[in-house]
Amino acid sequence: MHLDERKILLALDGSEFSETAIDTTAGLARRLNAELHLVRVTSPLLSTAPELFPNLGQEFTNQAQDGAREYLQGLAGRFAGVTTRLHTPLGNPKEVISQVAVEEACRLVVMASHGRTGVARWLLGSTAEFVLRHVESAVLLLRPSAMPSPNGDFHHVLVPVDGSAHSREVLAKVAPFLAEGAKVSVLRATGLTARDYTLLNNPQEVTSYVAHLKEQLGHLEGHGLNLEPQVIDGEAADSIVHFAEQNGCDLIAMSTHGRTGFRRFILGSTTEKVARQAACPVLAFPTHPVE
Repeated sequence: MHLDERKILLALDGSEFSETAIDTTAGLARRLNAELHLVRVTSPLLSTAPELFPNLGQEFTNQAQDGAREYLQGLAGRFAGVTTRLHTPLGNPKEVISQVAVEEACRLVVMASHGRTGVARWLLGSTAEFVLRHVESAVLLLRPSAMPSPNGDFHHVLVPVDGSAHSREVLAKVAPFLAEGAKVSVLRATGLTARDYTLLNNPQEVTSYVAHLKEQLGHLEGHGLNLEPQVIDGEAADSIVHFAEQNGCDLIAMSTHGRTGFRRFILGSTTEKVARQAACPVLAFPTHPVE
């Protein structure tokens, strides 16, 4: 994020679940010196007997909005040292959150989202999924079961790349979110193209690719980041999630689109799969492929 454009939106719905994102978001806002926009959406309420009580629905709605504002004001103590703005708009949460993010030019949207639940089932809340698809901001999905430090920094990030410039750009974009000396695992999961199979089956090609990747990303090591490029076999989303779990990654950072042309949706769909499946937080950066 640019220094003069640091605005963060935190979506809350009044539940303890959504509030698990507060401490990390507050810490991140302090570290980045960002303005924090707290959003609590209220759904319009209708009167059950409009012919008898034509104004009752509006009164209920006004009360709900007042309650939403009081709720956000009651959280002020948890955002000490952070400039905050409160939003209590009416409407469909997923649409309104996206709208506020655009209108306020927020560079990052933070939401608490489900990871694995039940018997190995993976979920992504419909609101989080809609926002991920529709906003132009980066989106950070936090897991209540795997929260980073309250300082809002991450110590081991996994950055999947698919050979596109967009996926490599994620490495530069994620740097402000990382602790000093953080480990950055740069992962190329094969299985998408014939080129990938050729790469995997030729040890010399793998060595050459890793060396080339380190050369491209060498400037980031000057920021105190420890880069570890790797190439593994397997379907992209499954490989990414498995690698993150096996190596103790506390963040997965990806772009929402990768390859251009008719392949442009491959990494986008992979990002959604990872967002549904990963147990750790996922940070998605929007990109616009050039045809």
